[in-house]
Amino acid sequence: MESKITEILDAFTDGKWHTLEAIQQKIGIDEDQLCKIVDFLTEYNFIVLDDKREKAKLDEKAHEFLTQTATS
Repeated sequence: MESKITEILDAFTDGKWHTLEAIQQKIGIDEDQLCKIVDFLTEYNFIVLDDKREKAKLDEKAHEFLTQTATS
């Protein structure tokens, strides 16, 4: 089984903005868990959040890395 972090990163691989609510529903975790993971991923520049902290997407460099490794 994939880790929740991996599942969240996979949900962002299209490079588009996603609401945190949609990610929460897709992954099936509670809001507190999602916030902790999103804070971690944001702190280490894997994802970026909009100003309202409602939407997120992969950081450009993280997106490039993840899409390159997926095709290798």
